[in-house]
Amino acid sequence: MYWPDMGHDIEETISRCPTCAKYKHANPWEPGIPQRPCTKLGRDIFTFSGKDYFLILDFYATCIICIILKTLCLEVSKSLNLLIHGVLKLRHQVLTMLHQMDKVRGQLEQ
Repeated sequence: MYWPDMGHDIEETISRCPTCAKYKHANPWEPGIPQRPCTKLGRDIFTFSGKDYFLILDFYATCIICIILKTLCLEVSKSLNLLIHGVLKLRHQVLTMLHQMDKVRGQLEQ
């Protein structure tokens, strides 16, 4: 799910949340910002307004893939594993392409 200025709205909500302030330092973010797409991916299954969702997040591009699940069962779990495998394969392809681009850039600079 997404709406315009979502990041700002989330920051505003968190800044006014006493529970968030209480536990802010108990759960610090991992240090470092990814330097390339697909180098750090997150995934989660969650329920919102009575519907189940599967989420994949690329931390570099803040690209979100969110899928509504009709049911949570073994078949859905297998499908999600295939999707994750596909995303990881795409990740490998993107990283390979970026590495090749770096090599060409280095040759051009010589």
